[in-house]
Amino acid sequence: KNQPLEEEIKISTREGNYFLHTNCVHLFDKDNKSFGLLLVLHDVTKLRLLENMRKDFVANVSHELKTPITTIKGSIETVLDDKLEDRETSIHFLETALRKTDHLNAIIDHLLLLSRIEQETEAEKIELHLQHLKPVLKEALHCCITMATEKQIRLQLECPDNLLIKMHAVLAVDRMHFSTYILAMLLMQILGGDQ
Repeated sequence: KNQPLEEEIKISTREGNYFLHTNCVHLFDKDNKSFGLLLVLHDVTKLRLLENMRKDFVANVSHELKTPITTIKGSIETVLDDKLEDRETSIHFLETALRKTDHLNAIIDHLLLLSRIEQETEAEKIELHLQHLKPVLKEALHCCITMATEKQIRLQLECPDNLLIKMHAVLAVDRMHFSTYILAMLLMQILGGDQ
């Protein structure tokens, strides 16, 4: 009865869901008679959204890691199991494994870069640089063109040549590598969806 209550409340509106963390305690006078309640509400909506984004990100990265590992394993097993006498075929499978290893290495580099950015953000040491947006978007679209064509989706880029964005300093240095990768991942998620 006199124990504090703690709950999380979800409020759904047309604009979206809001999450409130609530704490409630009885207030007592000097004679131990209850004279009211103290209710404290904390808006944890952004925290829940970030947690969901992190879960989605982990699921996507897990998939992105599993795919090249499966291909590498399959290529190496084919070369070993079949004891391929055809040198060209063996080289083809080993080159596939090498390409996927490079892809896997790039994913790991991107994860380390994200970690570095997150640490700098937490330490409030963010350095932003102005960069042109169009080249990043063009490269991201190029990465997704095959998937879009297979789904009979036409991708079109409309972006002014002189449009600048503020970009994290680390991303600005490796703009065409990392930012493009993130945008391409987003586009692939959209193209891969049911809608």
